[in-house]
Amino acid sequence: MLRFVYYIYMKFGLLFAVLALLVFACGEVGVVPSDDSSSSGGSSSSDGGNSSSSSGGESSSSGDENSSSSGGNSSSSGNSVCEGNYCCNGAEYDNTTNFCFEEQLYPLCDDEDYDPYEEGCFDGKLYPKCINDETRGICVYESLLRCRQEGSGENKIRDPLPRMECQENGAITGTIRDYRDSKTYKIVQIGNQVWMAENLNYDPETIEMNSQCYDKDPANCAKYGRLYDWATAMGLPPECNLTSQNCPPSHEGLWGALCPNGFAIPRSQDWQTLVDYAGGSAIAAGRLKSKTGWSGNGNGTDNYGFNALPGGWAYYWGDESYDEDSESYWWVESQTGYEAYYWSIIASDTEVRNHFWPKDMDMAYLRCVHY
Repeated sequence: MLRFVYYIYMKFGLLFAVLALLVFACGEVGVVPSDDSSSSGGSSSSDGGNSSSSSGGESSSSGDENSSSSGGNSSSSGNSVCEGNYCCNGAEYDNTTNFCFEEQLYPLCDDEDYDPYEEGCFDGKLYPKCINDETRGICVYESLLRCRQEGSGENKIRDPLPRMECQENGAITGTIRDYRDSKTYKIVQIGNQVWMAENLNYDPETIEMNSQCYDKDPANCAKYGRLYDWATAMGLPPECNLTSQNCPPSHEGLWGALCPNGFAIPRSQDWQTLVDYAGGSAIAAGRLKSKTGWSGNGNGTDNYGFNALPGGWAYYWGDESYDEDSESYWWVESQTGYEAYYWSIIASDTEVRNHFWPKDMDMAYLRCVHY
């Protein structure tokens, strides 16, 4: 008898040992720790489906076997569940007013969802996101409407001033009225500045003041504005063309001179601010030039509505006019002795330049800036 038992042990013992090891291993793998589990036989399922335990009970994390990252009963992370049909990052939401995108909740826009990286909703209408460099014109920035101008960086995202409107290309435009002669001028908001979008066309109507139209043709005043010698442009007597002493008198801020109410003569630093915002001196002219009128291939893109026209300039108090269609010059207040600075744009390139002229010999245009 003992010999028979020994025979059975030797023949099947190894097999029993292997089976025992398998049972032990399977038991370890199948164990899922849970705060809610007990030895009494409750059931659990990591994916929300049905699972039976040793007691035969059933359990589901949501009561529904389906799961979806955008509209099911479980978030896409797999570790949070909801009781309702729509769940976003572990929280139930109303899909008639919101939608879930990458575990973030966003409001529907006119009952439609969208890509929140590309578009934003304002007052029930979709607009491009301002933060995208390719965006121009009206856009959404931090849940409010703004205007994205030409160029990169958040400093090109502007809030239009009252009575100013954002155009499709990002230009922010408006108008003013000169009470002195009832002329209306276009104005533009460029960065933190507001400029006249036309050259001044105000006739001081005094013998001492020296201004005229290009080639002394009144039609050119309507087209380009008026040409002035420096003292006239500054609203100063003729002797100020020969000296900078008390010309203009000491003053704080900008000098109003011939400009309409609320606007003033720009200084070189004001033009430099404009040029820097428009991309720097090497390319700014291309963005400030008008879209037509420049000779050759010299037209610009007029991204800001500045509309720089090629009105030329005049020499010897207007007796000779030069460079219509190919150049334009604008006075600034900055001066030194009997010379003053001007800023210029030409047809053949995209650079904005600044130089100085004798104040009493040459005539240039005037762009006024808001102060």
